[in-house]
Amino acid sequence: MENINIYSIQIERYEVDLSFIRERRMELGLTQVDLASYLGYQNSSSYYKLENGDSTLNAIHLPVIAQVLKCDLDSLYKKCLA
Repeated sequence: MENINIYSIQIERYEVDLSFIRERRMELGLTQVDLASYLGYQNSSSYYKLENGDSTLNAIHLPVIAQVLKCDLDSLYKKCLA
């Protein structure tokens, strides 16, 4: 069995691309109220916090957002610099 040095493995890291989500939503003419409704929020303030990075986006919301924004799930991510 081959020994693997785990310290030499580089792992690519990704984060949710909030600017893509905002821009795509606006391209499609959707409001924050629309997205809040699709995600089951009572009002848009909770969604506003998500889109602005003030609150953590739940992974369960990503497939719904991708479907509403008519894009694939990979489009919602960007590679981290660090």
